[in-house]
Amino acid sequence: MKRWFYPIMMLCAVALPFLYYLRFHGFLTWATDQPDWGSFGSYMSGVAGPLVSAITLMFMVNSFRQQSRTSSANMFMTLMSDHVAFVRGLRTEYSGGDGGYVGIEYLKRLWDHIAKSCVDKIYEQNLAIATDENLAEFLPVISTIRGIIEFIDADSGFSAEEKKKYINLFYSRLSSVEIKLMLVHAQRQDELATLIERYPAILDLRISEPESEKLLLNYLRDSRR
Repeated sequence: MKRWFYPIMMLCAVALPFLYYLRFHGFLTWATDQPDWGSFGSYMSGVAGPLVSAITLMFMVNSFRQQSRTSSANMFMTLMSDHVAFVRGLRTEYSGGDGGYVGIEYLKRLWDHIAKSCVDKIYEQNLAIATDENLAEFLPVISTIRGIIEFIDADSGFSAEEKKKYINLFYSRLSSVEIKLMLVHAQRQDELATLIERYPAILDLRISEPESEKLLLNYLRDSRR
């Protein structure tokens, strides 16, 4: 419907003066008085003028929304690229210096320490302790992920469907270990848990899932469903 709305309105704007032309020459007689060019000017300013102004305003609003959507999409792509670069170069004072682990490999080591706390049985206290012990190291990554999701969620330039599309696209660019750390941190942070529950596609993504981690990962997923 939106596709044909503006062309139809433009045709109406053109048709109004044409209808007056027909009336001027006697083809249409909806009034007893003889029309003249003075009344034509009044007709145009009183009827056609507001219609043309309304169409112009609608074009401007639509153009503004399109520009806002394009700007938001460009910002999203920039944020996503920056995040990928940040994760690849992640290094902290505990990652082993110049010869130590960097980026994804470093995050994997942090996750392994957390996963070992719940291999055969879920001990929530052990999981909480292991998460807190490594939180300072992986929190910058999770905070960035959360910030990008919140940016999309709050952006008025995107429709609800577009927000889902862009967030799902962002999810697809995350590594397995980033998703795992997101899920485990959501156990400790309500804001992140709420975002995951609002955009739950991340729960169904295929990720690296060794047998020793299945129990924990299923527990983390079920906590958000």
